[in-house]
Order: sequence, then structure tokens, then C-alpha cells
Amino acid sequence: MPQRDRALLLRLGLDLDNPAHAEFFVEGVRAANDAIADQVRWERERLG
Repeated sequence: MPQRDRALLLRLGLDLDNPAHAEFFVEGVRAANDAIADQVRWERERLG
């Protein structure tokens, strides 16, 4: 992850060097990926 992005996350209170914060971040990324995949499936089924 670029240092610029890590700095932004630190300003928001998310320190990826902290295992609990890193796990929270990864869970969020996975949830977002799942939501995007669900949306793509929905669009393909209904819109072709």
C-alpha cells in the first residue's frame, strides 16, 4: 500500500501495523469485494 494511503488511514485512526486494525481493514475489503460481485451477478441476470 502506498505510504500516502497509509498516512491517510492513520489520520482516520486506522493503523495497519496494529493486527486488530489490519484484520478490520481486510474484512472491510472482503465485504466490499463480495458486494461488488453480488451487484455484477444481479446486473448480468437482470440486464443481460
